[in-house]
Formats: sequence, C-alpha cells, structure tokens
Amino acid sequence: MLDELEWIWYGVDYFTRMRSVAHTFMTFEFAGEQDKSFLTISVEIRREEDESFGLLPGVYRQFELMYVVSEERDMIENRLATSEDRFFLYPIRSNAESRSALFADMIARMNRLHTEPEFYNTITSNCTNNIAWHLNRVSEKRVNPYSLKIIFPGYSDRVAFDLDLIDTDLSFEQARESFRIDVRGRALIGSENFSADIRRPSR
Repeated sequence: MLDELEWIWYGVDYFTRMRSVAHTFMTFEFAGEQDKSFLTISVEIRREEDESFGLLPGVYRQFELMYVVSEERDMIENRLATSEDRFFLYPIRSNAESRSALFADMIARMNRLHTEPEFYNTITSNCTNNIAWHLNRVSEKRVNPYSLKIIFPGYSDRVAFDLDLIDTDLSFEQARESFRIDVRGRALIGSENFSADIRRPSR
C-alpha cells in the first residue's frame, strides 16, 4: 500500500469568515490500477451527542481528541454541499520515504489514542499543532507547534509556504488562488472522480 503513496496534500477549511480560524487536515493520494484514491486524516474533537465545538471550551479539557480517517470526498464534498466553507488544498513537497513515514506516524498516533486517550486543547493540541508534531518527527523542516500561526490554523498555510513545504513556484497569493478548491468543488459535487477533478487546475 505505501509503495502506491504518490502525494501528500495539506488542507485548510475556513469554516468561518475569520482569516485566523480554520480546520486543517492531511490527504494522502494513492495510485491504483483503476483510479486514484484519496485518504484523509483529520485531527478533531470527539463530540458527544450534547456537545458542540467552541474555542474556549476547547481550552478546558471539554473534548477528547480523535483522528478521523475517511475518503477525502466524504469530508470535502459533504461540507461543500452544506456550508459556505472555503477550502484550500496544497501539494506538499515530499519523497517516497517521507510520505510513508508521515502516514505511518499519523496512523500509529491514532491507534495509541485507542488505548491512551487524550484531551483536545485549542492551544496546545489542536488539529494543526498535532500535524506539526508529526511533520517534525519525519522531516528536517521544523515547525513550531506553539507558533501563533499554528495555534490559529488559518495562517498555517503561510507557515508551510515560508518553509518551502508547498510544492509550487507561485507566490503565496498566487498559490492561494490556484489551490482554492471550494468554488470549482461545488460545481463538481456528484462527479464520479471528485477528488481528482478538483485538483486538475492545480498542477
């Protein structure tokens, strides 16, 4: 399976109009004999029936931490259909070794949470600084998990760009325009090859 891992993508979902507030996730793109497959790993709160997410409650150990693994279209297409979220998908510079190491590290952490539960924390253990810790374990690039631009994930794409993690020769502003996928994504809802189709203008 890991020898078919071709690309890593960094996703940023702006679920409010605020530039600073966003949800981030990783998508792993695998080659297949018939079609490509896109597997998303998302670090989230484990929300119980009577709970709703809030930035402040997230500081006070109100939510358990969990890793959600899904087909990418299950997350992005559904959110595009039911919200006005703005989505960006950035290709990450990587080689076969680093791609496999990052995937394996995230899966290992997910499995550990099953036996060693942890609390989500808006500042110290959110969606983005968890990704930063994974990256720091497998890459020479170092991301400060406690940087304000990581604690406020809406700015994390700028961090990735400045570290040359995004696989592009565009300026940052051009990259944000090129790798924004929500507008074309809404037009592609129901497409048989949704994940592949939303990436076509990006390469």
